[in-house]
Amino acid sequence: MKQKKTELDGVHVAKIRNKYIYSKFGKSKPNGFHHYLVYTDKYTKKNVAIQTTHLYQKDYIRFKQLKSGAGIKVQLPGFETPSMVKKNFYTEDRNNKPIDFANRNVYVGKKLSGAKAKKIFSFVNRTRNEKKSKG
Repeated sequence: MKQKKTELDGVHVAKIRNKYIYSKFGKSKPNGFHHYLVYTDKYTKKNVAIQTTHLYQKDYIRFKQLKSGAGIKVQLPGFETPSMVKKNFYTEDRNNKPIDFANRNVYVGKKLSGAKAKKIFSFVNRTRNEKKSKG
């Protein structure tokens, strides 16, 4: 049996079960999934999950978030419609333990191209710097 990796090289699309990350979804849809972009930070060695949402149709709230800079539009591998990469990211599960890519609630999928990963990293790093400067 192939053993799952606990660290990743590059950015991958992953399905993570709601009950693993969110405490608020624990009661309503604990076995549901959300898609994340996951990677291992090369400096801190922490596993990071960046929140995404799909843009199936024109949705006022999501497109307002795109215009305000709360996310960027990216075409992810394996999806016909574009997705929005949000500012929210997680380094811990709902029990305040580091995210483990070998956990049975995490399904790591396709790897993103270098250009898309660079675009996402620049957005996330800019977001982190804004959060630090605010206080």
